[in-house]
Amino acid sequence: MSFKIVRNSTGVQESADKAEVLIESASDLADLPAHLAPGSVAYTASMSAMYMKAIDGTWTKIGG
Repeated sequence: MSFKIVRNSTGVQESADKAEVLIESASDLADLPAHLAPGSVAYTASMSAMYMKAIDGTWTKIGG
């Protein structure tokens, strides 16, 4: 498990708890904090994969 929150918008009313997260691989998605809001984005450093948190709490691949 390895991730780093790169940008966090906590405190901004329209996007509270939305974040950009750097991960090593898709397996790290399960370990991300549950409070991350839908619309949060997780991506690998190489940009080989990008994921967005859906409204139902699942992470959906959006690029890479």
